[in-house]
Amino acid sequence: MEINYIMLWGAFLVALVLALVLTPFSIWIAPKVGAIDIPKDDRRMHVKPIPRFGGLAIFVAIMVSSAIFVLPEVANAAKIMGILAGGAIIFVGGVIDDLHELPPKLKLLFQFVAATVVYAFGIRLNFIGVTLGGTETIPGSVAVYLLTVIWIVGLVNAMNLIDGLDGLAAGIAAISALCVAYAGYIHGHYIAATAMLAIAGGTLGFLPYNFNPAKIFMGDTGALFLGYMLSVLSIIGVFKTTAVVSFLIPVIIFGYPLFDTIFAFARRILQ
Repeated sequence: MEINYIMLWGAFLVALVLALVLTPFSIWIAPKVGAIDIPKDDRRMHVKPIPRFGGLAIFVAIMVSSAIFVLPEVANAAKIMGILAGGAIIFVGGVIDDLHELPPKLKLLFQFVAATVVYAFGIRLNFIGVTLGGTETIPGSVAVYLLTVIWIVGLVNAMNLIDGLDGLAAGIAAISALCVAYAGYIHGHYIAATAMLAIAGGTLGFLPYNFNPAKIFMGDTGALFLGYMLSVLSIIGVFKTTAVVSFLIPVIIFGYPLFDTIFAFARRILQ
């Protein structure tokens, strides 16, 4: 596929403008649907109720931009349909959680279902087989499925856990998306790069409303969706390079949220 700069920057700018325009609508509608973050424990940094439905603006901005600039360029739409289907599942789970606070196990179920849908549509971490002593101890298909699900679910929760300070999750998502977009661009994966630029535009358009003091939070609707999109598109745009590079680039880019997630789980287990 030849490079198309209109496609690349168009995806970024359309998502940016849409998020800038739609976030005030999210601020307006959040109290009407009950999507309000009330400070009721020591983990929250704010002292007054804040709308937490910014993920709606982010979701619409990214999806519309991707539909305009990504879908027409895809010869085989099956994988894109898988991404959209998984994204819709994650989005619905996030909306329900923002409105009614889902139990952790049910929230995790949404994530596993979305990751399984993505795998079923052929988006996978293709590290085939796990061997010990020259004998395949875990079948290749099982190993690929487990690695794919762990990567997606892990990054989804990583993005959700760092969404605690004004601008932190959206800022990290934007930086990560730009880094993966560049990695995809230099390796010729222009579709993934375009989708990543749509993510960067959507999050940067949301950021002005999320900087301290925040007028709105993205909520689980936004955090889970961003983690999902970053994890899935990095499989397409980064893991297609050589083995060493494909492993190191995502670890470096997503190092902070991933290690923060590991330490958070460790602290909670110890406590």
